[in-house]
Amino acid sequence: MPQTLKQDFPKSESKVRQLVSDHLKLTDEPLLLAIYYAPDREPGDIFLFELIKGFGAGSVDPDQKLFEVTYGSSGSLRLEPGQELHLVLTNPQELEIAFNDQWETAMEIRSAIKRKRFRVMYEDRSAKKFMEIIRGG
Repeated sequence: MPQTLKQDFPKSESKVRQLVSDHLKLTDEPLLLAIYYAPDREPGDIFLFELIKGFGAGSVDPDQKLFEVTYGSSGSLRLEPGQELHLVLTNPQELEIAFNDQWETAMEIRSAIKRKRFRVMYEDRSAKKFMEIIRGG
């Protein structure tokens, strides 16, 4: 059984850095910001939040949920048994609304940042304004 991320954060940082590096190679929807964070839920799992220009064609989820997909271990990303990667994706328009309207997953990310349980894995020139929105001020 893997030790919890809560205890080991940021134990998986090198794995996450490689994943972000792979995502930076995608040019059709450029990566603007990537944050590896440790929320209170699923303490043994890895969480990566990515802000992507053009993701979801710039749409905003009417159900007020950030897009989240989970993956198990794969050839390019080896995880501990029972561990999953949670990839949370959004676009700039949705990010602003999600954090201003305090969507659940947005508040989970903000909380991890306030508790200093995060690492910025990538940020482009526009990331500073998005980090201010995420931090809440």
